[in-house]
Amino acid sequence: MRAPVYLSYTAGYSQPFEEFVEFAHNKGFVGVEFIPDLSPNLIEEFDEHRISILLGLKSQYNLEYTVHNIFMDINPTSLVPKVRRLALELTIETMHFAKAIDAQAMIVHTGYRFTPWRTKPEQIRMFEGVLREAYTELSKYSRETGIPVLLENGDYYLSARNGVRYPLHIGIDAEELLMIAQLPPTNPFGICFDIGKAYFSVSNYSVDEVMAYLRQVTPFLREIHLQAFDGYQDVVPSVLTYLQGIRFDGPIVLECARGSVDLLRRLFA
Repeated sequence: MRAPVYLSYTAGYSQPFEEFVEFAHNKGFVGVEFIPDLSPNLIEEFDEHRISILLGLKSQYNLEYTVHNIFMDINPTSLVPKVRRLALELTIETMHFAKAIDAQAMIVHTGYRFTPWRTKPEQIRMFEGVLREAYTELSKYSRETGIPVLLENGDYYLSARNGVRYPLHIGIDAEELLMIAQLPPTNPFGICFDIGKAYFSVSNYSVDEVMAYLRQVTPFLREIHLQAFDGYQDVVPSVLTYLQGIRFDGPIVLECARGSVDLLRRLFA
């Protein structure tokens, strides 16, 4: 497998980024994906000194950085203008953080699209108009900062059905994702393919459907997210074999809890 393997900050929550970089390097990873959504790593907590430390570690260990946009509590495609504006401002702020630490890309969730938007034509038209406006603006800032935007395939929320907390994925099908990726008239967005989100979004956890989705978005594929979800043993080998066959050389990011790092790392031994 020629693709470099990075470690997501999901394996280091509560650690300062600086300490997490050391941990990832010591584990043999060649890149790190930051998520600046919790203290002590909120964007406003990074002054020039902390930025310089991250840049120094990047140079010292010859690492690559990517940044995952803030995704908790924000919706860049909200139909409420003030909500949308705040989400875009936070996203743009995150993009400037990515530029400051010399990140190679920023990953963005596509925004919440609940069931009614898929069933009522007038609401679909409203949503698609907002979506076009939001992502056209985001593409402008991407060009200005030089930070490529990679769209991830969906969002998620939690249901407490029957007193049990279930993660429910808001799937976005390949046609929708490709439509958003191509909204910028020049320099279309890339795609970050999250294997777990795809697996939990297709019919009956079908490996064939996951692979069909992956093949459809391959022309825009720039990054992979991999987790140790229930069922990952069924689908991940097929994905890795496919990526090897197309000579994919973008980062594969282990987006997992610390306890799963060594388990997933063995897939690339």
